[in-house]
Amino acid sequence: MNIQAPSRLPESATVLIVGAGPVGLITAISLCKRGIRDIVIVDAQHKESYGYSSRASMLHAATLEALDTIGCAEPLVSVGVKSRGLLHYEYGTSFPAVEMSSLKDYTPFPFALLLPQSMTEEIFTKHLAELGVQVHRPYRAVGMKPSASGGLEVTFESGNMIRADYVVGADGSHSVIREVSGIPFRDPENTGTPAANLVQQLVHADVVFSGSDPLTSPIYLETNISPHGVLMTIPLPPSYTGPIPLGPNEYVRRLAFNVPGSEGTPPPAPPLEYVQENINRKGPARMSSDLSVNPRPIHVERLIWSSRYKMRYAVADSFAKRVVDEGGNGGLVILVGDAAHTHSPQGGQGMNLGLRDAIFLVPILAEHIDAPGGNPLDKDMSRLEQWAANRRERALNTIRMTKKLGASTNNVMTSNRFMRFVTYWVWRLISSVPFVRTMVAWRFSGLGNR
Repeated sequence: MNIQAPSRLPESATVLIVGAGPVGLITAISLCKRGIRDIVIVDAQHKESYGYSSRASMLHAATLEALDTIGCAEPLVSVGVKSRGLLHYEYGTSFPAVEMSSLKDYTPFPFALLLPQSMTEEIFTKHLAELGVQVHRPYRAVGMKPSASGGLEVTFESGNMIRADYVVGADGSHSVIREVSGIPFRDPENTGTPAANLVQQLVHADVVFSGSDPLTSPIYLETNISPHGVLMTIPLPPSYTGPIPLGPNEYVRRLAFNVPGSEGTPPPAPPLEYVQENINRKGPARMSSDLSVNPRPIHVERLIWSSRYKMRYAVADSFAKRVVDEGGNGGLVILVGDAAHTHSPQGGQGMNLGLRDAIFLVPILAEHIDAPGGNPLDKDMSRLEQWAANRRERALNTIRMTKKLGASTNNVMTSNRFMRFVTYWVWRLISSVPFVRTMVAWRFSGLGNR
């Protein structure tokens, strides 16, 4: 692998964005389009080492509407899969548990757009480059302190340092910027996650199937619940193939399945054999590679990427903070995305919430930067504080929703056979009511929690 040398880092900037995932990139794009050009964006990883690793795979209507305001929705929509919703399989039959197309009267994007995070980042990175801004790599932030000349000095593992008036922490759930700013990050309800929770551990994997498509419809996500666990299968764009192009009768799909504590801890990068064995146990018979179960076996031909995930719920106490020394010198720290909140991936809300954090932040941040007066600490913070409170409330709503989803899934899996059967048919009946179908789609779309 040809790893490029680090790009040269400027000594100072008005805004430093730490983290060049989708949320950091869209923050930089939005600032450029607001006329704020003195920005630097850094990321800890070599682009070459990032590869195809990708967790987030879904963009909802509220996020696409927000992206559309800055001209960033169409490039994504043109390559992603426009999913109608979610089909749920159990007892050899299925029903549409979520029908996003029911939102056609409420949004120009009545679908869940499916594409891997790596493709989203590639599109955003290209857009940012067209605006004249490059991502500086690899620069891993390790510290930050107020500067005697004003602003904040962020130091990196390489020994480099940059001074900025505003530091935007978009560096994920293990955010260094949040930690060195002294901002607590904790479960807002202090309930933790029960040790017996069957969906506490998840595995995500992008795989290529050979033989026939495991999905019954190429425009729906599909879930299957069995006594052994839950398996979700997600269609991805055919243009996303990994390092090897797709051959005839090959299909690239995202998988997500639970690993109960009784099965131990999943390996850090679960291998193909581990993924295949879990598909055979937790998926429907038509997805099995076992000839004794499926007369037309489907095999995982190759593994593009895989990862494990352990459920965690936390939110930052504050999304915007003055960081100053005893002499009153310092700058402003702002948190967006996973640096500000983390929760279960069920419902595909994480990246969506973070992108909306960033897009709704930038007009207010640009106004603050352009306001009269040189020192950011002397300027009125009320609108930034209002943004921070608003986004924190949105994060709390999402945490509550994903906790309920996790509890519901866990309850279904731990119920006895009779209760599971009753739950399935009650769920199916309720989901057939048009009003309920629309309300469920509304919740998942983010339109009620922008």
